[in-house]
Amino acid sequence: MEISVGNQLYLCMLALALGLCGGVLYDLLRCATARVPGKVPRGLLTLASDIVYCLLCGGAFFAMALGPGGGQLRFFLLLFIVPAGAVYFLLLSKPVSWLLDKLLDLLGFIIHYLVLPVKFGAKTGKKVNIKAKNLLRYERKWYTIERSYAVSIPKRQKSAKEVQANENETKPH
Repeated sequence: MEISVGNQLYLCMLALALGLCGGVLYDLLRCATARVPGKVPRGLLTLASDIVYCLLCGGAFFAMALGPGGGQLRFFLLLFIVPAGAVYFLLLSKPVSWLLDKLLDLLGFIIHYLVLPVKFGAKTGKKVNIKAKNLLRYERKWYTIERSYAVSIPKRQKSAKEVQANENETKPH
């Protein structure tokens, strides 16, 4: 199999681009990690973002080696990826971090206003739910027939014999 100089140059340019993209990914994860509220421990969050970074960069390196590299891992690719990342961090990291910070601000602003109708709907839904509960609390009484008047049943009159018998029982002997 013949070694093509053009292919080697192409792989070098891809390695440089991969090093720069790795730096941008690192800054993006750092800005996103800084925006998470304090409920999550900072060390755990940093560990998670570092694992994501390593998995994505390692996956990209192997995808580059398997695709354009013809299935061969070449050492000189690392010699271009690492210096490209170092140059990025020395020269471009601060302005790109500032730009990513502003883009995340814009994204948060957009998401905030996209979620507002949902929040309003939830508040309205709670109010409707409370009104429905108050209205349906008396649902059993809707189909129950109640008498709205009092019927007085006259007491039966005692006969003379019953009155005399009661008087005889109460007299002392």
